[in-house]
Amino acid sequence: MRQNPDTAHVRIYLSGPLSVDDRDNLDFFSITSHSNSGSISFTKKGYEKGLQLNLYTASGQQIQTNQITENQTKIQVLATEGIYLYEIIDLETREKAGTGKLQF
Repeated sequence: MRQNPDTAHVRIYLSGPLSVDDRDNLDFFSITSHSNSGSISFTKKGYEKGLQLNLYTASGQQIQTNQITENQTKIQVLATEGIYLYEIIDLETREKAGTGKLQF
């Protein structure tokens, strides 16, 4: 006779954000979404290299790319209301420097 496994003690692990914050702060940059104006404020903190901001829909479709060369940059976003993912690329090394999410 086959026994059923004890499903009352199965462990389930979840990962990912518990909430969506419209402000992400990493060591060398901060990025804030402004849903009322449909824009992003990007501030580099002591990082002299150029960066590239890639913006994606939640399904992974890239919708916008912007190069960041100034310490403070305001970017108009070509997106509707929703949650978007971004990645920051170091233009010199082409390595991923950061990722996060934004809500509009």
